[in-house]
Amino acid sequence: MDQSEFIEKYEGEKPIFHAWGKYIADQICSVLRSRGYDLSIFLKIPVSVRVKDNASILAKAFMRKEKHYSDPYAQITDKVGTRFVVLELSEIGIIKEIIEADETWNYSKDVDFEENRSRKPELFEYQSVHYILRNRNIIEYEGQTIPTDTPCEVQLRTLLQHAYAELSHQTVYKSTTDIDPGIRRKLARSMALIEATDELFGEVCHDMRVVDELYLSFINAAKKRSGFPQYVESLNTAIFDTYKSTVQRNGISADGVDAFITEKSYVLKKIAENVYGNILFEQPIILLLYYLVSKYESTTHDLWPFDMSYLAPIYSDLGISMPD
Repeated sequence: MDQSEFIEKYEGEKPIFHAWGKYIADQICSVLRSRGYDLSIFLKIPVSVRVKDNASILAKAFMRKEKHYSDPYAQITDKVGTRFVVLELSEIGIIKEIIEADETWNYSKDVDFEENRSRKPELFEYQSVHYILRNRNIIEYEGQTIPTDTPCEVQLRTLLQHAYAELSHQTVYKSTTDIDPGIRRKLARSMALIEATDELFGEVCHDMRVVDELYLSFINAAKKRSGFPQYVESLNTAIFDTYKSTVQRNGISADGVDAFITEKSYVLKKIAENVYGNILFEQPIILLLYYLVSKYESTTHDLWPFDMSYLAPIYSDLGISMPD
C-alpha cells in the first residue's frame, strides 16, 4: 500500500475511528456518572476524541526510522485516541478499573508508548497510563459500523502529568535536533518534583476525604433523628471545621453522639422548642454541639466563632454554666 492508497483508505474510515473513540469515552463517562462522580469536578480537562491527522499518520507509517511496519495501516494503533485527565493518582486507578472490567473490549498496554519510553525515558518516565482497546464484537454507534478489533488509544493522566507531558513532548519528542543537556536536566528535575507533588496531592485528598466522611457521618445521623429539612450546609461545615480537631483528637464518633442523645432524651425536645427562635437549632450539627458542650464545655466556648447568644441555650439546657 503506497501513501496515496493509505490516505484514501484512512479518509474513508475516519468516521469509524471517531465513532469508536466516542463510544469508549461515553462508556467510561457513563460508568463514572453511575458511581456518583460529577464529571465537571472529577475530570480536570473535558474528554475529547482525537483522530490522527493525515500528516502525522503518514510520517509515522512511512518516515519513522525506528519503525519497520510490515502492514502500517493495521499495525498503527493510535489512529484514534481519547484522554482522561484527573487530579490525583488514585483517580487514575478508578478509570483503570473501569477499563479493565468492561467486557465490550479487550485491552492491552500501548506497545508504541512502551517503546518510546525506553527510547526517551526523560519524556515518558513519569507520564501516563496508555491502553489500546479493541472491540470484541461489531458495534453500531452514531451511524457507524465499527468492525471487530478496531484499536483506540486511551491515555490516563493526572493534571501535573499532563502538563509535564505536553511540555516534554514539544521540547523533546518532536525535536529534530539534539536536546541541550541543560534542558534534559531541568526536565528530569521537574519530573521528580511532579512525582513528589502528585504523591502529596494524593495524601491531601485522602485526608480531606476522611474529614468529609466524618462530617457526613454526624450530619446523616442527626438527620435520621430529626430531619432538619431547612439546614444550611455552609453553616454546618463552618461549625464542624471549628471543632474537627477536637473531634478527631478525642475520637468522637457519630455513634457516640447518637448514644449521648439517646441518654439525654430531653435534648430533642429542647431543640424543637428553640428551632424557630435560633437558626442554630435548625442545623443537624446542633447534636454534636450538645455533645461537645457536655464533654468539653470550656473548649467549645473558647472556639465558638459566632455570637455567644446562639450557644447559650445549649449550656442552659444541659445545666452547665457558660464560661466567662
